[in-house]
Amino acid sequence: MNETILTIQNLSVSFKMGTRITKAVEKVDLVLKKGETLALVGESGSGKTVTAMSILRLLPQSAIYPSGTIEFGQKNCLTISDEEIRKIRGNKVGIIFQQPMTSLNPLHRIGKQLKESIFLHQHTSNSAADERALLWLKRVGLKNPLNKLSSFPHQLSGGERQRVMIAMALINEPDILIADEPTTALDVTVQAQILDLIRDLQDEMGMAILFITHDLTIVRRIADRVTVMKDGRIVETDLPETLFNAPAHTYTRLLIDSEPKGGPDPANEEDAILVKVEHLKVWFPIQKGILRKTVNHVKAVDDISFTIKKGHTLGIVGESGSGKSTTGFAILKLNNSQGEIILGDNNLNDMDKNQIRQLRKRMQIIFQDPFGSLNPRMSVSQIIGEGLNVHYPGLTPDQEENEIITVMEKVGLDPETRQRYPNEFSGGQHQRIAIARALILKPEFMVLDEPTSSLDRSVQFQVLELLKKLQKEFRLTYIFISHDLKVVKSLCHDIVVMKDGVIVEAGDSDKIFSHPEHDYTRQLIATAFQDQPS
Repeated sequence: MNETILTIQNLSVSFKMGTRITKAVEKVDLVLKKGETLALVGESGSGKTVTAMSILRLLPQSAIYPSGTIEFGQKNCLTISDEEIRKIRGNKVGIIFQQPMTSLNPLHRIGKQLKESIFLHQHTSNSAADERALLWLKRVGLKNPLNKLSSFPHQLSGGERQRVMIAMALINEPDILIADEPTTALDVTVQAQILDLIRDLQDEMGMAILFITHDLTIVRRIADRVTVMKDGRIVETDLPETLFNAPAHTYTRLLIDSEPKGGPDPANEEDAILVKVEHLKVWFPIQKGILRKTVNHVKAVDDISFTIKKGHTLGIVGESGSGKSTTGFAILKLNNSQGEIILGDNNLNDMDKNQIRQLRKRMQIIFQDPFGSLNPRMSVSQIIGEGLNVHYPGLTPDQEENEIITVMEKVGLDPETRQRYPNEFSGGQHQRIAIARALILKPEFMVLDEPTSSLDRSVQFQVLELLKKLQKEFRLTYIFISHDLKVVKSLCHDIVVMKDGVIVEAGDSDKIFSHPEHDYTRQLIATAFQDQPS
């Protein structure tokens, strides 16, 4: 592990927009050794991803490099030709991107996208490429991998798409793997499997890993060394044991102290029921033949029932593909369903589209993939204010702008950045923009689909505190969909555990975490808290 495979020296990266130059990374020095895992941690916007993307020159054309070198294979990646850097991308250096949905081509099937990388770097037959693609889908733990080869990205869950990205990054067995939040969308059991897989492959191939994450639990489990970044600079590098037990920098201590803890604010058990779901079913038809005859159904959600009291938070947990997000979408009438969905006095499945549209301001959603849900052609101000234009058309431009500024401040965004576009923000900032867009309509019910999954721990802590504060102030009712059981424990009053489209356990949060009854629930909890420091 002493042999150096990648050296970054005095790297500075800025972005030029017209006459404005924004510094993103300043004088960064990094050394990655063969076979080691270097974890790169820090807040959203600290420069982690910009540093990593610079290795393969994947930043937009607005990026400039005032200083520095990136040496790999005795070549400077910043100055070699486009042809030479293309030979390295996906072959010598693989990468797992943070947002799988926006990284996969929505028009091509999964198999074609996997084989594209194989054909680009290897001389092989189509049948051999098919076999290799199938093998890697199996290795990253996808169910029914043969069917997934012929699927489009939108037909997979968030976790399944992330696993496809991992397979794509590793399919050519690279010397270096850049893993940018590679387990963000995965439930804890599959996350553990993926981390074990990456470790096994690393041992087998001597692969070096640059592991970007906000999850300090993962850092404890996988890293050989840890580098902490803040405001584009490195503030600390050390062994995990030293860093966690005796952090030298105050910012590192802040990150460690921001781990989710405690529980939700007390709620009144006498509160009225706001949301009632009875015998909910979401079945997707399986069609075959020229006439597209329905031969069977995928039972994504199969006859589930629950209630949520006003001002309470219901957590829905389970593996990727268990039906969590589908349940949330069905309740908001974003997909077709059978059964009763009652919001207040309204049975949503008895209402037409115009009636549902009038209710939209009362119920909002924060999607799992924040960047994919933001229109790249609209400024942040336009994105956040779009709902006001639909539901409150009588507002003056000044009133609308004041509402936008207020909600941006509430979610920790600088209002001065409101005229910028989504591509100018970090992953965590994308999520805060999505939260602001939902909050601006002052809804009474919100579906939070992994709302903190892409946030580093310190910002995640702030967002969770914000959600609690807003819930208390406005008596908001939440459905919180998540694979992160530590976050669920800190926010949710009640929990529903789903597996294969059905509820296997439900009840009070404290009771489920202290005395889980179902084997699957016990497995989830044991995996989530196995690395909890004593």
